[in-house]
Amino acid sequence: MKGVLLKILIAVLALSPLILVTGVAVGAPEASGEIIHIVKAGETLFALGRLYGVSPWAIARVNHLPNPDLIYVGQRLIIPVPQPPPPPPPP
Repeated sequence: MKGVLLKILIAVLALSPLILVTGVAVGAPEASGEIIHIVKAGETLFALGRLYGVSPWAIARVNHLPNPDLIYVGQRLIIPVPQPPPPPPPP
C-alpha cells in the first residue's frame, strides 16, 4: 500500500510543472494598463463595470462594441484601468 501511494505522489510531483501555464493571467493588468477579462455566462457590461470600477460605456468604447448589450461567453474584453486622481497641490 505504501509503495502505491509513493508512486502516486512521485507521479503527481513529476507532472505538476506541466500544469503551470504561462502568459497573461485573466484579470491581471497588462503593461499597457489594461485588464483582459474573459466573459462568463450571465455577465453584463454593467456588472463588469461595477466589478472593475469603470463605466460600462468605457468598456464598450475601448472594445469597439457596436451593441453594448450584446456580449458573449468566451469573449475577450479589454477593461480600461481607471486612473487615480492627481494629488492635490501642496499648500
